[in-house]
Amino acid sequence: MPDTNRLAAYRTVLTVVERDDPILHRTGATAAGDLIAAPTVTAAKDDAHVGVMAAAEHKIAVCVGTCYGYSVRSDIIAVTPTENKCVLLTIPQVVGAETYVIFFSTDAAPKRLCEITEAQRAAGCSVTAVSTVGAPYAGQAAGTVTLKLVGTGAATTDALYATAAAIAPGKVAIAALPGTSGVIDCTGRQTAYVRAIVNPVALTAMPALTVVPFVKTGDAWAPGTPGIVTAGVRSETFTVDVGGASALVVAVKTITSGATADVAVQLV
Repeated sequence: MPDTNRLAAYRTVLTVVERDDPILHRTGATAAGDLIAAPTVTAAKDDAHVGVMAAAEHKIAVCVGTCYGYSVRSDIIAVTPTENKCVLLTIPQVVGAETYVIFFSTDAAPKRLCEITEAQRAAGCSVTAVSTVGAPYAGQAAGTVTLKLVGTGAATTDALYATAAAIAPGKVAIAALPGTSGVIDCTGRQTAYVRAIVNPVALTAMPALTVVPFVKTGDAWAPGTPGIVTAGVRSETFTVDVGGASALVVAVKTITSGATADVAVQLV
């Protein structure tokens, strides 16, 4: 006669490691769908406050940052301040952006002056020294930044800002899943098995794909180890530790132009 208690114990162990049914998380994804872009900015002379700058044409650009990296720069605009006065920069909000890098100098490729947070942008702020952000002036409008001096840091042409890497996990374009917000609820789970599939469409060779898992703990998203589907391979499966996390999204970081990607997830 079988030992039913022993069989039940085996079944309990097997149940613990069973995977859920696959969830179609992404379909037809492209890199562009996971990246946010810099806004269109405007600037004007500010003669009401003292600064340190010449009465010459200055160039301004902005890029946005997320927990994964920076966007490429905005269009470069020009402004000619009054000597030793200030410039008032207006930056529209970019949904998903955590920071804004400001480039401001007389160079054709303006140099980095500072990086401000979304909260500082929203409230208005002033830049009193390189990489030093202060409070706004009395009456200064929200969404504006008073620039009192030029930047001396990296230029907009430097490698750090040459490639778009500003993934916003909360804005990732996900498959239409009935009854969900698009993110995958992984509360109480330990591991996610992520299968990334690359579709060549009209390409003659199997393209490459890199995906990045993001897990959410509390209100913060954190990137995991990128998963790489090498050129010539159709799909790969990666494991992601989701213990203690409440949500998961998988972003496309890079993909060969003309290809699309699908992502399916199973939870344990």
